[in-house]
Amino acid sequence: MKRHSVVHKAGHVKRIARSMTRNFKYAMCVQRIDEGAAVREYKCVMGSTTSEHLDDMAAKVWDLFHLPLCKLRIIEDGRLMLSAIEPLQLQDLGSRELKLLRKANEWQR
Repeated sequence: MKRHSVVHKAGHVKRIARSMTRNFKYAMCVQRIDEGAAVREYKCVMGSTTSEHLDDMAAKVWDLFHLPLCKLRIIEDGRLMLSAIEPLQLQDLGSRELKLLRKANEWQR
């Protein structure tokens, strides 16, 4: 499943879990995060992103998994925690990410 949901009120956990798992038919992964934390997604191209604060993590994901294109879901609460890595299609890249891809392929010229 590619969906995720952030539950802000404890009373809504069961309702959202039921919805996401088709009435508890499928398993799901739950991460407890601090109240002030933010869940953000970034597009990663050949170990880099357009967000400088993520350069180190993007490079580590590239070194470990060698995924040329992926989407990183990050939990930010003063520190960066990797929550998920998802596939990213070429057509989903914006102009800034396409520039990163062109730059990464300059060695071929």
